[in-house]
Amino acid sequence: MSYHYFTTCDRGRIEALHKEGYSDRKIGTAMGRHHSSISRELGKNNDFVYVAENAQQAYEARRQNSKSAGKFTSELAQVVEAKLAETWSPEQIASTVLRGFLSFKTIHTWLYQGMLNRGRLGCASAEGQASEAG
Repeated sequence: MSYHYFTTCDRGRIEALHKEGYSDRKIGTAMGRHHSSISRELGKNNDFVYVAENAQQAYEARRQNSKSAGKFTSELAQVVEAKLAETWSPEQIASTVLRGFLSFKTIHTWLYQGMLNRGRLGCASAEGQASEAG
């Protein structure tokens, strides 16, 4: 059985059934969930009375705080951008300068997400090189 988070509607239903005096087992049966899931939900969010709206806000805050900060810093971005400007590939950067600290996949992700300054990165076009040489 796979794990599913409680939705806002689920929490509203738990609140209504709990106020009517249903046990954790009966709420679980009515919702098609295991009674221990209901018990944990009520225990995590019970300040004397279970309120679905408060439980949802607490859930969202816990989810937001559970995400890692990541490795991105402006100093690290400057190092990566400098090497990219020198036409190094993300693979070369990750395996030499940032060996063991950052993967090339992370550099690619930062590029795709626009976290690195893409405006000044890239090679000069063949036309631009020809006009400079002439």
